[in-house]
Amino acid sequence: MPNMYLSFWGTISQWALAAQDNQAIVSLAATYNKRLHLNRTVVLGGQGAIALSIPLLGGRDQSGLLKDIKVAYTEDDWRRKHTRTIESCYRKAPFFDYYAPAVLGLYEHSFEFLWQWQFESWNIASKLLKCSLQLGWNEETSETKNLTRKVAISSYPQLFTDRYGFQENADFLDLLFCMGPTTIKYLRRLSTNEGFIKP
Repeated sequence: MPNMYLSFWGTISQWALAAQDNQAIVSLAATYNKRLHLNRTVVLGGQGAIALSIPLLGGRDQSGLLKDIKVAYTEDDWRRKHTRTIESCYRKAPFFDYYAPAVLGLYEHSFEFLWQWQFESWNIASKLLKCSLQLGWNEETSETKNLTRKVAISSYPQLFTDRYGFQENADFLDLLFCMGPTTIKYLRRLSTNEGFIKP
């Protein structure tokens, strides 16, 4: 299993690969790449897709190693925006009440580094899925690959299909709140034959 770039809460494509291999290894020695949007997750609301981003100290145009990228905290607390948006988007989802305490509980933390937010979001999600996913990190190598977003995403029940049809650009939280305990089965059925691409 190669090292992976893991975005905050993860994309469905990233989770499909990790779930099928039962592991995800993050290289902290990899170079941070803003094009991969590692500090954001996409949720779906009544007005369409909403990107929730973790602000970075020094702005989004970061360079350097992933392990050194720090998170910015201001009076306009982004954590409050995230929790309110997630609640607004998914309070009517079939599994929101079941998973919300653990998901929203993550935002009570004040991790210093981006990779800590990424890792803990995946750790919480793997526990909710009860999938025994082996999470780890590697500080000795910078050879990291990224799964292409062209994995064939099969449709699943979403909250606003009557307005927008099925939206493929949603990330993991949408799948979790809508599919609940069957999320892991869904992920393991997805085709990941598209393989990896260099970022």
